[in-house]
Amino acid sequence: MYSAILALFNTQEVIAADDSSELKRLKEQRDYFVNRHAVMYDILRKELDAEKLKQVYLRFGKECAIHWGAVHKTEPYNGDLEKYLEELPSIDK
Repeated sequence: MYSAILALFNTQEVIAADDSSELKRLKEQRDYFVNRHAVMYDILRKELDAEKLKQVYLRFGKECAIHWGAVHKTEPYNGDLEKYLEELPSIDK
């Protein structure tokens, strides 16, 4: 559950020849997004009991998976984690 949340915030640095104003703007937007969501998660953690928090995280993860199409991509691997991990590099190709 927490690994899915951490994945949201695991961003890769953009490698560019110059640090253009557009690149700076995009980095600022990313940082704003990450910081606002970190505050939201902290509030949820303080306000909800462990079971309710788990349900919120699971629902959020499912919504993200549906939105990004991950549910359909992973259906053939239901129950076969090793096969999924083995084929993961080629799933989007």
